[in-house]
Amino acid sequence: MGVGEDFRRIAEDVGLPYLLPDLAGHGGNAGQAVDFGSQARVLIKMLDDNGVSSCRAVGYSMGGRLALYLAIHYPERVSGLVLESASPGLQNEVDRVARIASDEDWAARLEFDFFGDVLDAWFSQEVFISLRESPLLREIKTQRLSQDSKALARALQGFSLGRQASLWDQLGELAIPVLLISGEQDPKFRETMSQMALLISNSRHVIIDGAGHMPHVERPELVAQLLKRFF
Repeated sequence: MGVGEDFRRIAEDVGLPYLLPDLAGHGGNAGQAVDFGSQARVLIKMLDDNGVSSCRAVGYSMGGRLALYLAIHYPERVSGLVLESASPGLQNEVDRVARIASDEDWAARLEFDFFGDVLDAWFSQEVFISLRESPLLREIKTQRLSQDSKALARALQGFSLGRQASLWDQLGELAIPVLLISGEQDPKFRETMSQMALLISNSRHVIIDGAGHMPHVERPELVAQLLKRFF
């Protein structure tokens, strides 16, 4: 449910030229989300239209999965990679089937239920536990409420983790510098990214104190400093 604008403050602090795309179904992009392959082609065209031969790709959560997909399938276009609270996918069919079912359930709720109630339930998930007592949560929900819940439902279906092919076996192919960021209060992704760091030769995993699943929102100044040093 995030949008490109979520990263504007960090991008401005880093001080390099940047593009902040909204993915299909998110923010101001009403495009149909089909799968990562089609979305990746849209992003490559965006780079072409802006005269960008290669970039450093930064992605959070679902956007991180897409950034990793870009780096693996379009290696000549990605010169550096930053993944925040992201996964290379699910490795077995049982987990994929279960995740598709879960995402279809969430998509149905986004399609037919009151959006505010869906957001309350979404942010009650264990992965967002660090935000439950945070004043940031109200701000995040307000931003999400400005979006089209039906478009988000289609995006959740198209970009479902269960429908994404696992990229675990391809992590060793990455020859570019990779920065992995996870929150200290997000044990699931902290462990996932620790495992990823073992498989990516030129990588560094940084755990952000005082943050959970959304370090770029919870600790933006620190994330900006990390990106500056990495770039």
